[in-house]
Amino acid sequence: METGTPHRQEAADLPGSATGPSGDTSGTTSPSRLTTGAGCVSSAPQLVKTAELDPSHNYLFGFHPHGVLVIGAFSNFCTEATGFSRLFPGFRPHLLMLPFWFHLPVFRDCIMLSGLVSSAKASIAYLLSRPGGGQVAVLAVGGPLEALEAKPGALSLRIRNQKGFVKLALEHGASLVPVFSFGENDVFQQVPNPPGSWLRMAQEALQPLLRLSLPLFHGRLGPLPFRSHICTVVGAPIQVRRSPRPGRAQVDALHALYVERLTQLFEEHKARYGVPADQHLILT
Repeated sequence: METGTPHRQEAADLPGSATGPSGDTSGTTSPSRLTTGAGCVSSAPQLVKTAELDPSHNYLFGFHPHGVLVIGAFSNFCTEATGFSRLFPGFRPHLLMLPFWFHLPVFRDCIMLSGLVSSAKASIAYLLSRPGGGQVAVLAVGGPLEALEAKPGALSLRIRNQKGFVKLALEHGASLVPVFSFGENDVFQQVPNPPGSWLRMAQEALQPLLRLSLPLFHGRLGPLPFRSHICTVVGAPIQVRRSPRPGRAQVDALHALYVERLTQLFEEHKARYGVPADQHLILT
């Protein structure tokens, strides 16, 4: 299962103006309170809130990294396993998923019952423009190609040319919130597919045709994920002033600010969740 991001063609021009640095942890909910040495609780997943959100506004959460099956995003924003409604009262989360999956009978109905929504531009626009606020659209910004990089210990994010979500936030005046899910890449291992290998070239060639990537992965006992803690940290919001027709300079400025806040969020919390001090995000 993969979530997706609006096509780059739909979002070449992107824009922004905002405020709000990331703060200290103000709320944590998880199935267990027993803390491990790395700072995570003993049973995954875990959801951490670092700042308050205003339920009278709509928000676009940028989820990183994509991982193989975005388990952290599904657990935190499609279920109450980590107590989303207690941490964020007055909000309704919607995890965005590639439109392809909504064309499959039966499976489509199952994912819709779980609260998943198409990541098509029209669907995102509908959520972000809802009157009264309280809507949270959750987008795995790196998209399906980032799933091919999802291996234990990997810190590579596809973000530099992913600007469509920023443009949408500007068009609808929705606040942007960076979200980093520590441990997301550690729950599965992939068949080696380094850039330039025949497997990676085949995966990348099929992606535009199928509109999804095909990571060859395994966990313990086949498809079951490894026993790894997933700790999802929700950063502070970046306030966005509505601009119905944002220019490229606006989009680029807001995108740069978003990347800065995402990097700051990761650096501030990585030691708490077991990432060595000398390891940093690799932005591509």
